[in-house]
Amino acid sequence: MRLDGETFPVDACYSSVDEIERPTLRAAALAAIMPRGAITGAIASAASALWIYGLRTSAPRRHVISYTGTERARRAGSARLLIREIAVLPGDLVQVGALSVTSPLRTLADITRLCPVWSTAQTAMLRSLVEFGRLTSAEIQHRLDAQPNLPYKRLALERIAMLGLGSAGADPVHVVHAVDSAHGVQNPVQMGGVAHLEDEPAQRQAVA
Repeated sequence: MRLDGETFPVDACYSSVDEIERPTLRAAALAAIMPRGAITGAIASAASALWIYGLRTSAPRRHVISYTGTERARRAGSARLLIREIAVLPGDLVQVGALSVTSPLRTLADITRLCPVWSTAQTAMLRSLVEFGRLTSAEIQHRLDAQPNLPYKRLALERIAMLGLGSAGADPVHVVHAVDSAHGVQNPVQMGGVAHLEDEPAQRQAVA
């Protein structure tokens, strides 16, 4: 039940105003609309990953949920869930609460290749994603080269070129930051080969 003034919407869910809207809360809201058992192996991808990271102001009308291998065949889509099959490489995923989410680098690779329509709004979003993940041109090129015969790679490179990234770029800084800049940041901590986002009070680290 929604109580006006005491809750705020997080996609199809509501949260107490005492809660801070951060990636773990958005991931929990996405998990809440998924069928029971579907969370196992689920990977929030593309626009859904952007929303969880705080790079979209609103949730996608249809979330993109990916699975690897045979898991995809066992899952059915719905009006709110688009199901995809993907292959992942080491470093492609981070854990946000109960959900795996494509890393900023993998999210960039997916969106630049697969987004059917591109505009200045998409380019601005892409720039925010690069800044959010502290991604360098060398990292981006290496990820796109890592999978042989990657579909739509040339299209991705054309879209990335719109950002005008220098060939050298900044030194790689593997800290995911600037999530919910008004309240806090999220730092990935490597655990068992999968990065986990941990909360850190905003006052302990400046947010750009």
